[in-house]
Amino acid sequence: MPAQLDGARYAKVFEHFVRLEALTPLGLFRTGAGSASGADVCYVCTNPPRSMRVRANDCVFVLGTVGAARASGDEEGASENNKAARV
Repeated sequence: MPAQLDGARYAKVFEHFVRLEALTPLGLFRTGAGSASGADVCYVCTNPPRSMRVRANDCVFVLGTVGAARASGDEEGASENNKAARV
Protein backbone atom coordinates (compact mmCIF):
# COMPACT_ATOMS: atom_id res chain seq x y z
CA MET A 1 0.00 0.00 0.00
CA PRO A 2 1.51 3.36 -0.94
CA ALA A 3 2.14 5.34 2.25
CA GLN A 4 0.19 8.37 1.00
CA LEU A 5 -2.97 6.23 0.85
CA ASP A 6 -2.91 5.15 4.52
CA GLY A 7 -6.30 6.11 5.94
CA ALA A 8 -7.77 6.96 2.54
CA ARG A 9 -11.11 5.61 1.39
CA TYR A 10 -11.03 2.53 -0.88
CA ALA A 11 -12.45 4.64 -3.74
CA LYS A 12 -9.26 6.74 -3.73
CA VAL A 13 -7.08 3.62 -3.58
CA PHE A 14 -8.98 2.12 -6.51
CA GLU A 15 -8.52 5.30 -8.54
CA HIS A 16 -4.81 5.44 -7.71
CA PHE A 17 -4.13 1.90 -8.95
CA VAL A 18 -6.25 2.23 -12.09
CA ARG A 19 -5.01 5.66 -13.20
CA LEU A 20 -1.41 5.71 -12.01
CA GLU A 21 -0.34 2.07 -12.06
CA ALA A 22 -2.58 0.55 -14.78
CA LEU A 23 -3.74 -2.15 -12.34
CA THR A 24 -7.30 -3.18 -11.43
CA PRO A 25 -7.87 -3.64 -7.67
CA LEU A 26 -10.13 -6.53 -6.66
CA GLY A 27 -10.02 -6.31 -2.89
CA LEU A 28 -7.96 -6.11 0.29
CA PHE A 29 -6.11 -8.58 2.49
CA ARG A 30 -6.33 -7.28 6.03
CA THR A 31 -4.61 -8.40 9.23
CA GLY A 32 -5.10 -7.30 12.79
CA ALA A 33 -6.27 -8.26 16.23
CA GLY A 34 -9.98 -8.58 16.69
CA SER A 35 -11.05 -12.01 17.84
CA ALA A 36 -12.38 -12.71 21.33
CA SER A 37 -9.37 -14.95 22.02
CA GLY A 38 -6.95 -12.15 21.18
CA ALA A 39 -5.53 -14.04 18.19
CA ASP A 40 -4.74 -12.14 15.01
CA VAL A 41 -7.59 -12.16 12.54
CA CYS A 42 -6.75 -12.13 8.83
CA TYR A 43 -9.35 -11.83 6.11
CA VAL A 44 -9.93 -10.93 2.48
CA CYS A 45 -12.51 -8.33 1.54
CA THR A 46 -13.45 -8.53 -2.14
CA ASN A 47 -15.06 -5.47 -3.70
CA PRO A 48 -14.84 -3.36 -0.52
CA PRO A 49 -17.30 -0.50 -0.07
CA ARG A 50 -16.04 2.75 -1.59
CA SER A 51 -16.19 4.35 1.86
CA MET A 52 -13.98 1.73 3.58
CA ARG A 53 -10.81 3.23 5.09
CA VAL A 54 -7.61 1.40 4.19
CA ARG A 55 -4.72 0.78 6.57
CA ALA A 56 -0.98 0.94 5.96
CA ASN A 57 -0.67 -2.83 6.49
CA ASP A 58 -3.47 -3.74 4.06
CA CYS A 59 -2.45 -5.52 0.86
CA VAL A 60 -4.34 -4.83 -2.35
CA PHE A 61 -5.23 -7.70 -4.69
CA VAL A 62 -4.82 -6.43 -8.25
CA LEU A 63 -5.07 -7.64 -11.84
CA GLY A 64 -2.60 -6.43 -14.42
CA THR A 65 0.57 -7.25 -16.26
CA VAL A 66 3.87 -7.64 -14.43
CA GLY A 67 5.32 -4.51 -16.05
CA ALA A 68 2.25 -2.31 -15.53
CA ALA A 69 3.66 -0.33 -12.60
CA ARG A 70 6.98 0.13 -14.42
CA ALA A 71 5.14 1.59 -17.41
CA SER A 72 3.60 4.19 -15.12
CA GLY A 73 7.08 5.26 -13.96
CA ASP A 74 6.65 3.98 -10.40
CA GLU A 75 9.77 1.81 -10.02
CA GLU A 76 9.34 1.43 -6.27
CA GLY A 77 5.72 0.39 -6.68
CA ALA A 78 6.70 -1.96 -9.49
CA SER A 79 9.06 -3.92 -7.27
CA GLU A 80 6.44 -4.17 -4.53
CA ASN A 81 3.77 -5.28 -7.01
CA ASN A 82 6.06 -7.93 -8.50
CA LYS A 83 6.96 -9.20 -5.05
CA ALA A 84 3.28 -9.52 -4.14
CA ALA A 85 2.55 -11.31 -7.42
CA ARG A 86 5.09 -14.00 -6.55
CA VAL A 87 3.52 -14.78 -3.16
